[in-house]
Amino acid sequence: MPINPTIDPDSPLLVGKGILSLAVLGAATGGTLGALQAQNPALLALRMGMNGSIAGLAFFGIREYLVSPVLVSTLGSNDNWPSYVHRRVSTSASTSDSSSTAHANSLLQQRRENNEKHGVSGVPPLPQSQSPEETVSAIRNDRVLDSCLAGGMAGSIISGTFRGPRTVPAAFITSALITSSLQYGINTIRAARVQTLLMRQQQQQTLSSPPPLPSTASTPTTTPHTTQPTQLITPPPPPTRPTILSRIKESLTNLSPIRQLSDAEYALILTRQRAAVVADLEAYERWAAERAAGRSAELPPADPNASRGKTMERPKINVEQAVRELDGLERKIRALQDRRDALAAAEEEEEKDGRSKSEAVTAV
Repeated sequence: MPINPTIDPDSPLLVGKGILSLAVLGAATGGTLGALQAQNPALLALRMGMNGSIAGLAFFGIREYLVSPVLVSTLGSNDNWPSYVHRRVSTSASTSDSSSTAHANSLLQQRRENNEKHGVSGVPPLPQSQSPEETVSAIRNDRVLDSCLAGGMAGSIISGTFRGPRTVPAAFITSALITSSLQYGINTIRAARVQTLLMRQQQQQTLSSPPPLPSTASTPTTTPHTTQPTQLITPPPPPTRPTILSRIKESLTNLSPIRQLSDAEYALILTRQRAAVVADLEAYERWAAERAAGRSAELPPADPNASRGKTMERPKINVEQAVRELDGLERKIRALQDRRDALAAAEEEEEKDGRSKSEAVTAV
């Protein structure tokens, strides 16, 4: 089914933030220059703040309401531009009711097929998402083309209005280079932050996995009279006295209302959250099935406050957001279960080694 892209619903918020940011930046710059040049800082800050707000309105307004919708509608159907394809799907699913229903139904149908394929009860996990490298690359190139075209158009319009039409080509090129460079720099910072988080996550997974247990078999020593295994007895480590910092940390921990959750408590919280999300998706699925069948869904007669003939309203749920949340919860639950299994396997292996050692000593 073709998707009809619309303007991003977050565009008003983005435009407002952009205008406010540029206005504050211009006012701060004007006040600083005025103080350094022995001029009136308030007047210069007001002027540069107004200029920054006008530039922000022109740039972000053109980008969010003209350039981005055009690029999303033209490049969103090309697989060579995955970021625009994702933006087209997400924008259409969150703004248009009919297209949202179709897209949500396709997601639910895909999850049902995965459920039947893998034989998992409830709502199965989503297909595999992008790799970390693809995610970082998408973040680094996000809205660079949009900012380039919008910056060039905004700069040419402002320059042509105040300086004449002869400055339009140079203003377009200069503004496009500046805005695209700034957008790429901001995206690079975001990508670096994501890479740092991914590296920390990999390190935590590496540390949480139990290390291989070393072989502690006793080495036999041969004497002229007897042959017995020599047991290496290591003295217990001396008791360590707690430091001042550890005492302060312990006292603050006892006074703090925040406490560390155990694995069982954390698993229970994740399971409850998953059940709530699954219930919302199933409610939406029932509403979509009733709507597709062309008949209104009757409220259950067990509800004493409900009247017969009242139709079920559309559940207030963002299907894509709920699906992504469910996918994240299932990944956390699987990671927690893998950690439990690894710890249990390590304990079982250690217990087997202890039994084998005791049997060897008894046999000797």
